[in-house]
Amino acid sequence: MTAMMLACGVIVVWVLLVQTIASLVIGAIGLATVVALFTPLDLAGFGGSTLAGRGVRRWRWQHRVRTGLALFEPGQPARNARKPAKTTTGPRIVPDVIGDVRVVDVTVTTASTEGQVCVLLHRPKSGPRYVTVALEVDTAGGGVQAQQDSDDEYARWGRVKAALAREGSLVRGLQQVERVQPPSAVAHARWLNEVVPAGASRDIAGSYRDLLGRLSWSAETHRTLLVLRMPQSLAWDLRCREEFGAETDDTSAQLAVMEASRAASLMVSEGGVRRARPLSQAQLAAAMRACLTDAWSWTDYRDEQGQPLTLSTCWPRMDARDRRHVHVGADRWIRTATVEGRRLPGEPVPVSVLRRLVTGIYPAVVRTMSVTEELVPAGRARSLARAELTQDIATATSGGAVQDGSQTDQLNASQVRLADLRPGSGHGGIRWAMHITVSGTSEKDLNRACDRLAGVCSDIGLPIRWLDEEHDLALTAVLPLGRGLTFTTRKVSR
Repeated sequence: MTAMMLACGVIVVWVLLVQTIASLVIGAIGLATVVALFTPLDLAGFGGSTLAGRGVRRWRWQHRVRTGLALFEPGQPARNARKPAKTTTGPRIVPDVIGDVRVVDVTVTTASTEGQVCVLLHRPKSGPRYVTVALEVDTAGGGVQAQQDSDDEYARWGRVKAALAREGSLVRGLQQVERVQPPSAVAHARWLNEVVPAGASRDIAGSYRDLLGRLSWSAETHRTLLVLRMPQSLAWDLRCREEFGAETDDTSAQLAVMEASRAASLMVSEGGVRRARPLSQAQLAAAMRACLTDAWSWTDYRDEQGQPLTLSTCWPRMDARDRRHVHVGADRWIRTATVEGRRLPGEPVPVSVLRRLVTGIYPAVVRTMSVTEELVPAGRARSLARAELTQDIATATSGGAVQDGSQTDQLNASQVRLADLRPGSGHGGIRWAMHITVSGTSEKDLNRACDRLAGVCSDIGLPIRWLDEEHDLALTAVLPLGRGLTFTTRKVSR
């Protein structure tokens, strides 16, 4: 009997031990799965993203294709891909990725002229509402410049952003949009036919056309837009009530124009900008359309029917059912990349390295570059910098793991950032994101343009990732809408 009880006890202990080991193994497998899903993998095939994020992007793109949202045709509803007779939305005049945006035109009167400024009131599904105003900017940089002149421009522009980040300013975000494309030879040829007398020598006209052909390889036209983003925080509500007695869409638009005027004056007086001109609705709509297809210029303020252009009639057909690009209109293919800031080196990177993205891609590539920045007030930026430095010190001094030097670089960067933000320095904080689109007249032309951009980014050490399976969503990051970055501003007083 005793032997039998002992045997039963051994069996019970063995079963419990096996169950415990099995539970530990299952738990370890589950933990490893979670880590694998949500830890960024530094593998080229995954583009630095997590497996979970990749799966979500794939599902979202397939869902948009199935429901017809990936295909936008002006005035037409989205249709189910498997059952074309079944519509999934009503008629659409604006792509669904734009979201809920109200357009308010504010009339502005000066001493000599009267015009309108277009104000956009954004109502996202998540996060606070915000207001944007777009300005066309003519920078002072041009012609032959010394390196010292360029450095002075960067320093002046930094002082403008620091001033906008101070307490009392309602501007909390900036988006700089740079559109670069070869000049239109058709427009020049039309001008030539208009100004050259009929009896003039044909050699003159022929020589000019040859010159246009030679310049098209490297010549580019540049247009720069600056978007001011102002969150509708408690400080915004209080200022509206102080200025206009109530906070409504119309008073918010008027307050936005006042802030844009103040910011434009600051840019001209302190930032070295020649001109900062707020855009009307027709001008903003033309800029939106020109950023999507160069078949239309920035100065074409009428739609295909000859009617005045609006933000409801400026959108061309867009097809994102291919995971690698968006087909816009009849003859334009677009692809978008994002700059992966976490893969930048820990040491300071000079701003001048970005010049090659603007003027150093040959043969010329049609591209739009957008940098979206959140302006962080100095006090809050110092608090964040102290927290980051504390974390980096703990990471760099932890033992037991072989380090590759990146922890030390990050620690040095955190120390420099905190020193730059010391009280009295006049500096503010910045959070940023950068997106670049390239386009071509065919899929092959687009692939060549992507290769040229990737080659330049590799030369200057700028890590990029192509946003495949979300190119139609990513287009909103390069349009002058003040987007491309998750802002941290909440509905709280500053």
